[in-house]
Amino acid sequence: SDSNSFRMKVKHISGEDLSSYSIYDVLIPLPGHSSVMPNNDTKDIMMEILEEHGLDLESFRNKIHDYDLPGGYRHILTKASNVSWKLVKHQDLTDDLIHSRLELSTQTESGESLREIGSPDGGL
Repeated sequence: SDSNSFRMKVKHISGEDLSSYSIYDVLIPLPGHSSVMPNNDTKDIMMEILEEHGLDLESFRNKIHDYDLPGGYRHILTKASNVSWKLVKHQDLTDDLIHSRLELSTQTESGESLREIGSPDGGL
């Protein structure tokens, strides 16, 4: 199979293209022999750091598949979605501030969670 078939397609955009994109579309490259580098200071800084170590982007190419590093990309910002929250007032300063989904989904009718039931002073 083609090892590049799953790779992200990136492109440099110009000023007239900006209205088609948001900040959440901006990527930063992870160095590798196939990474498309930006045309800005980020590229200069990354190349300078590589040069300080005697490397360039082709240094990441290797005939042995496990050592071949084509690079990749990360979004610089992500937008949270499908998030819920609730305001909780704690009566005891030793209460957990964050409960796991397991604890929340297994609360009994009396309000006790599995963690409370299984705590050292909870009997299990």
